Amino acid sequence: MERTLTTANAYFANTWREDNSEAEQTVLRAFATGKGDSVLTADYQAAIQSLIRKEILERSEDGYRLAVELFGRWIVKNQVAEALPEPLIRVA
Repeated sequence: MERTLTTANAYFANTWREDNSEAEQTVLRAFATGKGDSVLTADYQAAIQSLIRKEILERSEDGYRLAVELFGRWIVKNQVAEALPEPLIRVA
């Protein structure tokens, strides 16, 4: 898994940076960290719909999930340190 993350780093970094808006990145971070429910608000609906059209996010029985789990692992490894909205960084 680590080797794949390393070899696919350029692809994932480009997809992250070039193909997704700031709001979409926030949604992706939330789903990658298991906090997707926190972005199921009106503020993020356009971003969610856009990610579904791009086939990065998909509908599931429980709501939504990342279409490619490996991308979620890359996000956790490389992008979670980025600023998250306040509700996402609170510890329960």
